[in-house]
Amino acid sequence: FFCYECGVQWDTSAIGADAISAATMSLWATTAVSTTDFTSNARLYDWGATLTSAAFVAGASLSGNTLLATFASAGMSTGAYSDFTDVANPANVNAAGATRILITSSRLEAGTEPGGDEYIVWSSANTAGTTQDPKLVVTHAAAGNPYYAYAQQ
Repeated sequence: FFCYECGVQWDTSAIGADAISAATMSLWATTAVSTTDFTSNARLYDWGATLTSAAFVAGASLSGNTLLATFASAGMSTGAYSDFTDVANPANVNAAGATRILITSSRLEAGTEPGGDEYIVWSSANTAGTTQDPKLVVTHAAAGNPYYAYAQQ
């Protein structure tokens, strides 16, 4: 079987020293295939300026990265945005640079062998247009601008 990890990043440097009160990550699901429900975990992981295969984190090591948000696949819809449930996202937005997140299956993290195909395909910023780009909506106390939405670079 294959194990995949998905990396997303946003330039969140415009926030600066403002206090962040909320951060919600939303991804557009194009395909969902699974006979067994699982949870997608979004973990803080700074792979640097370029995401390469060298950034792959072994399943047993994933828990060493801060869990930011989760998404349960049960009953999900494709062709729409799915909001991840916040765990520790606001406190980990990099207000001085790029916020980089690695998304994996909870089953990969637990070392649970799949019983068949179990995956979600999320749209990336490389998808034509911008209507399906990954989103990170950050609420913070900026003078005259209390709300920003960031699109993936």
